[in-house]
Amino acid sequence: MIGKKRFRSKAEHINHLYNRYRGRPWGMSARGFASGLQAYLRDSLGNSATVLLRRFNDFSLYKSEIDAGRPVAVKFDKWFSLRWLGGYAYDYHWTVGTGYEMTETGLLWLIVQDNGSKRANGGFAASRERRIDYGANRAVITMVALDFIQAGQ
Repeated sequence: MIGKKRFRSKAEHINHLYNRYRGRPWGMSARGFASGLQAYLRDSLGNSATVLLRRFNDFSLYKSEIDAGRPVAVKFDKWFSLRWLGGYAYDYHWTVGTGYEMTETGLLWLIVQDNGSKRANGGFAASRERRIDYGANRAVITMVALDFIQAGQ
């Protein structure tokens, strides 16, 4: 819900946000996502909170956000990062970072919730949790962290 506007479904709400905050047929940039999220929260919360957003690509910052109980938006984008060659988890896709794993051998894993996607044949890939090798995908990742401070705190 934005202000007093109600949506009949999650999809309707997401489509509204995508259209209002500069989503394009080829996707949404991390900058557009961050500024759209900030505007959305400002619309929803009014002046009752200060919204803090950071864009980064750093496993230790990601870990700090997860440890603080704040999920992180994780964008995979080989096209606009000009990394066309390589086997990445996604060519272009937004996910929600919900956890991590650090192995004894030094591998760093992002645990993300992939909320599904439409397939070329019209079908739909269901939502699922995935473990993503951070090192193998680092070159195409942008992360967006969100925090806010309620007025009077």
